Amino acid sequence: MMEQKDEITLWNTKELMRQTGMSWNTITEQFFYNADFKKYKVGRKWYFPAEETREYLTNWLKEQKR
Repeated sequence: MMEQKDEITLWNTKELMRQTGMSWNTITEQFFYNADFKKYKVGRKWYFPAEETREYLTNWLKEQKR
């Protein structure tokens, strides 16, 4: 799959909230601490690989109760 020119490689917490439409509290309550959710802390900031995060969130959403 070809990457778009304007594609972001890493999301920070603000971008994660924007992409999901979730508050930080909801993110931490729902999936942040799941070992399968890839995250990296650099200094005091969290970063999330965009492609892996999208894939994780899609699978996470499919597993939620309806």
